[in-house]
Amino acid sequence: MTEQRGETRRFRSTVEQARGPGATVVLVPPEHVEALGGIHQRRVYGKVNGVDFMTATFPYRSALYIGLPKAARVAAGLVLGDESEFEVALDLNPPDVAVPPELAAAFEAEPSLRERYDALSRSRKRLIADPISQAVKPETRTARLEKALAELRSLG
Repeated sequence: MTEQRGETRRFRSTVEQARGPGATVVLVPPEHVEALGGIHQRRVYGKVNGVDFMTATFPYRSALYIGLPKAARVAAGLVLGDESEFEVALDLNPPDVAVPPELAAAFEAEPSLRERYDALSRSRKRLIADPISQAVKPETRTARLEKALAELRSLG
């Protein structure tokens, strides 16, 4: 799948302290807010001092910020209070839900279940797939798979 990005926005901003140890944010200038999805949380690609990173926008007190991951900040040589040039673009790729191998195999054996699964919202897909992926013991994975398949069958 090819990476889909929105228009890249470039602006200067200052690294600010956020809540939490080591957490930092960058204020998005008002003239770039609409192009980055407005005052809403959105996934974005970022770049600062040649360092690429993934993060999200988030509204706070009627303004829009992006989180600056500590690893990116350190690699870019930035500290609190530093001003730098940032590049930010919306991530236009639909969010994926990882399908565990057992569930994928069940979809191959019973294609109608895949159709029902694909018709679900992202959150419903996660409610079905995540418990299987998170199970450690094989018997727990099997039990959760059977529960998920029963739920999908009941949708038909």
